[in-house]
Amino acid sequence: MHILIASGIFHPEPGGPSTYLLHLLPELQARGHQVEVVAFSDNAPAKDYGYPVTRIRRTRFLQRQWRYYQAIQERIHNADLLFVNSLGLPLPRIGPPRLLKIVGDLAWERAVNRGWLPPTTDIDTFQRQRYGPHVQWLQQARAREAQRANRIIVPSQYLSSMVQGWGVAPEKIEVIYNAYSAPPSGPSVPDRLALGVPEDALLLLAVARLVPWKGIDAVMQALLAVKNGYLWIAGDGPDLAHLRALAIQFNLGERVRF
Repeated sequence: MHILIASGIFHPEPGGPSTYLLHLLPELQARGHQVEVVAFSDNAPAKDYGYPVTRIRRTRFLQRQWRYYQAIQERIHNADLLFVNSLGLPLPRIGPPRLLKIVGDLAWERAVNRGWLPPTTDIDTFQRQRYGPHVQWLQQARAREAQRANRIIVPSQYLSSMVQGWGVAPEKIEVIYNAYSAPPSGPSVPDRLALGVPEDALLLLAVARLVPWKGIDAVMQALLAVKNGYLWIAGDGPDLAHLRALAIQFNLGERVRF
């Protein structure tokens, strides 16, 4: 099968969709499928992936949208399946069967990012409440895109219920949980002490792309009420500078590590 993958980001950029594809696509190749990727990306290829990757630079909005659309249009006629790894991409309406992966509500994320809603807006409240025309347009656009897909993958029953609320029939949705590979053994007490973490401390690890809706700032604020709490943050993203400044503002010192 020839699978064309449309994604908003790709390796080596940080984020779940990038990491997901980096591990998924070699597995698809090992099963005899031919894969190729089109993604927005300003980074040079990090390595030879063993499959073609077309990177569309993030120039002016209309320019990059048109270039992305053209790149998909040139390749879609050879594809047996279009695997859409991100909502909100400029894709042709006509083509092969479309498989869409949804890991969140793009309308909610964009409304918060653009300042149309406060960053504290609850995602569940967002599903029920009516907002201004700009936000309603985002909600309707993501619902129409989900409804057009032949099949949808979500990583939880929670998201399955949310997507059904957008008008998608439940039989079109497949729940495939994210995999987790545990290390062979957890850190020992000497390892903690060597890293400057007390033996009886509460040690939290946050692995995430650093954007406001991940709630890392709320975890940092909660540390103020936990005297023996430590937080290690593994990730990168546009909120990194803000979180570093917040750690200084809260006087958390060595209790927060990036």
